[in-house]
This record gives sequence, structure tokens and C-alpha cells, in this order.
Amino acid sequence: MSEVSDNGAATDGYERLSRNVWGKIDQISLLNQVDSIILDIDGVVIDVAGSFRVAISQTVQLFLTRFAEFSGGEILVTPSESQLFKLAGGYNNDWDLSSAAIMFYLAKGELLKTAETHVLRRDGMQLEEFTAAAGRAGGGMHGAMTVLFPLLSKEQRERIEKLYDRPKIETLFQEIYGGVDYCERLYGHVPAFNKRKGLLNDERILLDPAVLRSFLPKVGVLTGRTEEEARLGLERAGLLDIIPWESVAYDSGLAPEMRKPRPGALVKLARELGGQVTLYIGDVLDDLLVVKNANLDPAATAVFLSAIIVSPLRRADAALFKREGADIVSLDVNDAIKAV
Repeated sequence: MSEVSDNGAATDGYERLSRNVWGKIDQISLLNQVDSIILDIDGVVIDVAGSFRVAISQTVQLFLTRFAEFSGGEILVTPSESQLFKLAGGYNNDWDLSSAAIMFYLAKGELLKTAETHVLRRDGMQLEEFTAAAGRAGGGMHGAMTVLFPLLSKEQRERIEKLYDRPKIETLFQEIYGGVDYCERLYGHVPAFNKRKGLLNDERILLDPAVLRSFLPKVGVLTGRTEEEARLGLERAGLLDIIPWESVAYDSGLAPEMRKPRPGALVKLARELGGQVTLYIGDVLDDLLVVKNANLDPAATAVFLSAIIVSPLRRADAALFKREGADIVSLDVNDAIKAV
């Protein structure tokens, strides 16, 4: 993963700390001083490639074909393509991500004057272009609209706004993810569209709780999940018994200005844990940005370091996180924790 010069020195600014872990050379001495850890859940504690990423794809497809009357069998956003949004930044919330993808295709439908999925995939602006531009504009629906709305006439925008339905998008996502077995517990309603088991059953636990032992009780969680999603995920991962619930910060319990990549929740949680050097472990660009922002926050009482977990299936993404200056890049969360 690291480039090496003829004399064996790393040329990308990173040193291999173990088989699956690379540390930023100018931060290695600080990495050895880490005394508290804050974890993201998705992609860190739990592998969500078969759950949330698939739910994004299915939500976009179902909304556009059932409620916007798109036709054809071409998949508009594959599960792996959701990573384009995650790497662009500003799409930590999967409901925002799904909504932005739907808005993108509603706009393309107007611009190309078609509802045929194969044409929409083939012609016009591509997902890579859109996600990069929307990320630069701040991500979320604001970023999507900043990119798309200048391309549309007033009449086209009005037609899109009539079709776009955020509550329905969220409901579809919830039913696909939670299914008949978990939707009511997680979201408070019995599914109407999805009568199958939820995709959360396909999640795989990544973190061995034993690796946290030497850092307890200074271990917390900062996640974009809702309260019940976070509680269920930590329960399934065997972490509810070792991490107090008051050390868990989740999106539905935070004001918008406190959510990643804004640093408020991370700074507050680190202060409550009492650590001096806090390692935040995430897996997407917003997780790296929240650490950078926390180190600039005058309210911070800790120094923050970032560890980004890259799935071995997306190993090429490691280069991006190195360019962006992650303090640790690792293919395995357990190895990342053992390296500090």
C-alpha cells in the first residue's frame, strides 16, 4: 500500500505498523499516547455492505420505478456505487444519500426527457461527476440541489418537487433495512411495502470487544445511526455490556449543527470520557473531516487523531484517505486498535 524508495523508506508519508495498518509518520509518536477511543458503527463495528448499502440501492430503485414511474431493469445506483457519495463527503446520513440519488435521476429524467432506466444510466451526467460536484457543494440535499437546479427550468424544478417525497423515501429505506422482523422496533411502524426480513440480518460484526479492554472506560461511540439503530447494532456486536449508553452519541439525539462532519458531538464526547489523546475510528470522508474540525475547535480539551478503516474489497480507497491525511489507514479495525 505504501510506496517505497530505493533505500526502503516510505515515500507517501506512511509507515507500516503491522500487516494491515499504516500510520502517518509525523504522528506516530502521538499515536503511542492514545488513551481514549471513539468508534463509528457502520464500517467499523459492523460491516454494512450487505445492509445499508443494499438498502440505498433498493430504495432508489423502488421509489423511482413505483412512484416516479421509471421503466426498465437497469439498476440506477448499485450498492458499491453508494461509496461514490461517501467518498465525496457530506453523505454520512444514508437517507440524505438516497434522497440525493433520487433527485439526481429525477433531474436527469427531465433533462434527457426519458424515464427509461437504461438511457438514464448511459447518457448525460454520470454518478461520478454528480457526487464529486455535490460533495464540493457541501453534500446532502443542499449539495445535490446546488448542482442540479441551475440546470433545470422553473417548470422542470416544479415537476421534480411534486414527485420528490422525503418522508416516503425514508419509509421505504426503513422497511427495506428493518423488514418485518425489526422495522417496528427500529422505526415504530409495521412495514407496508416490504414483507420480507430486513437487510440488517446480513450485517457482519467486525470488532472484537476484547481489543478495547485496555482503553476502558474511556471508550465511546459517535454514529450517524438513529437511537434504536445504534442500540440494536451495539447489542448485536456485544458492546452494550462494556460501553455505557451515556457514552453513545447518535444522530437522532443530536442537533443538526452537532452532526458529523461538524465537531461538536465529538468534542463533547471526548471531554466526557476524559481522554487527552482521542482516536476516532471511522470509514468515510466525513469521519476524517470531523477529526480535522475537532482539532480546530477552541472548546476541545483533547487532541484528536483519525483512523480510517478501508474494506479489503475497496483497498484502492486507502490512497484517497492517505492523500487527505488520515493518521491511521487500516484494513482491519482490530489491528488498528492494537497498533496504538
